[in-house]
Amino acid sequence: MSTRPSAPSQPDSAEAFAAAVANDAPAWYSYLTSLANYLQEIEKRADTLSINLQFEKALSAREAERYNNTLSRLLQEARDSLTPLSTPASSLVISPSPVNPATPTESAKTVSFFAASAPAPVKLQLSEKLPDPAPFDGTKSDLDRFVSQIQNKMFANSDRFTTAHSRLSYVTGRLTGAAAAQIRPYNRKGQFVTLKDYDDLLNILERAYGNVNKKAEARKQLMTLRQKNLPFNAFYAEFQRLAQEAGMADDDATLVILLEQGLSNELTDLIINTVPPTHSADAYAAFCQNLENRRRYMKQGR
Repeated sequence: MSTRPSAPSQPDSAEAFAAAVANDAPAWYSYLTSLANYLQEIEKRADTLSINLQFEKALSAREAERYNNTLSRLLQEARDSLTPLSTPASSLVISPSPVNPATPTESAKTVSFFAASAPAPVKLQLSEKLPDPAPFDGTKSDLDRFVSQIQNKMFANSDRFTTAHSRLSYVTGRLTGAAAAQIRPYNRKGQFVTLKDYDDLLNILERAYGNVNKKAEARKQLMTLRQKNLPFNAFYAEFQRLAQEAGMADDDATLVILLEQGLSNELTDLIINTVPPTHSADAYAAFCQNLENRRRYMKQGR
C-alpha cells in the first residue's frame, strides 16, 4: 500500500493556503492528485476488508452449526449402540456357597453377558467428497470460478481438511503455471511461510489476478441492467449476481428501486395498477414473476 502524500507546505489560514497554491500551483496539483488516489486506494481496501469480514463471520457460524450437528449425531449413535442390562445390578449377589470351578457353560454365559453389555465402537463417517476444482493457471477470467469452488470445497469437506497445513497443501496442489509460480515463494520445503490458512493464499491470488475495480464495475452494470425481452427469471438471476459482486445484496431499499427501473415495458404497465411489496428485493421479484406468469398465460389463451 502506498504511503500518505505530504503537502508542499503547511498554511495556517485560508489566505495563506490561497497564496501557497498561487506560488506553487504544480506542486499543490500533484499533491492533491496523489491524495485523491491515496484516499481511493484506502476506500477500496476498506471495502475488500469489509467483504472478507462478512464472509468470515458467515463461515464461522456455519462451521459452528456443522460442529454442533456432528456432535449431536455422534452422541445419539453412542447412546443407540449401548445395550441395556437385562438383569438388575441388585440381583447380582455372590452366593456364600462353597466355591466350585465354573463349568464351561457358565463361563461362556459370563463372557457373552459382558460382551453384550459393552458399547459398540462408533464409526465416524466423513462428508461426501466434492469434486476437485479444475486447476487454476493464472487466467484472470477464471479466478472467480476457482475461488468459489475452493471455498465450497473447504466448507463442505471441512472434516477432510482438519489443519491449516492440509488446506494450504490442497489449494496449492490445484495451481499450475503462473499461479503456481506466484505462490511458490511462500512454500519452502513443505512449510508455508507467512500464510496462516488458505484464505491468505486466495487473497494473494486475488491481488495478482483479480479485478481491482470489480465492485465498482458491478455497481455500474447493476445501474444500467435492463430486462428488455429476457424472461424475468433470467433477468433477475443476473441482477442478483451483480448485486452480490457490488456488495449490495443486503441493501433492499436500493435494490427494489434498481429492479423496478430495469423491468420490461410489459411488466411496468402491469405494475402501474397494483401495489407491489417493497420491503425486500426478493418479495418484489416474486411479485413480478407472478405477474409475468399471468401475462404469458393470458397471452397463450388468446
